[in-house]
Amino acid sequence: MSANTPDEMSELRRTSTADAQAGQDGDDRLRTLLLGVVAVVVIGALVAAVIIFQGGSDGTVGAPQHPPRVTASTHGIAIGAQDAPVHVVVYEDFRDSASARFEMGSRDYLHTDAAAGRVYVEYRPVALAGNDSARTLDAFAAVLDTAGPKAALRFHDLVFEQLANGGGPVSDDQLVSLAGSAGAKGSAVQNAIGSGQHQQWVADADAAAANDKVSRTPTVLVDGRMMPGTIDQVVDHLETRIAKED
Repeated sequence: MSANTPDEMSELRRTSTADAQAGQDGDDRLRTLLLGVVAVVVIGALVAAVIIFQGGSDGTVGAPQHPPRVTASTHGIAIGAQDAPVHVVVYEDFRDSASARFEMGSRDYLHTDAAAGRVYVEYRPVALAGNDSARTLDAFAAVLDTAGPKAALRFHDLVFEQLANGGGPVSDDQLVSLAGSAGAKGSAVQNAIGSGQHQQWVADADAAAANDKVSRTPTVLVDGRMMPGTIDQVVDHLETRIAKED
């Protein structure tokens, strides 16, 4: 094999240099692409973390991180601390669709504000809608008596959710099932429904409502004064009133 001439050697060096430069350029482009992918992944993870931390991107208020304190009151159950700057009393009927509408519209912010110490809310269920309402109130009283205020609040919430989702009259078996889901013994609730063992408690609750001139549900009192307006107006005005305490 003959040796390369000087010109051929020069051409080979130029070709080798060009190839090396092309390889370097390819490596640089690959590194740039990989860095871009990594940056996109990191940014996506940060955005997801922010959304999760804020509880969602739609701006709605979910259940508070620290649920409010729940206690038994003379005529029902209460959430929050009694020394909160705003006191709210809600008279409601478990079989009244308007009460369910108020409950579903106000529950999130009332629980959140009660947990934050801005409001003390007392839920006072009454039986104004007939026998079905009275049986449900009996079941509520039994849950409160046998399982305590936290279970009674869960029962309260479940009953209104069932009504808000289009549920009609509830049977005794359904009430027992809801009570069990709330943490109470079904047998205790079954025995209480229609037995009259909580008759005095129900009568006292109805008397307190009459004393506050309650003729329909829901009726909402803020610091002893009845809030006027439609259900939606009361929901909105109540939220605005509590927000002033920030």
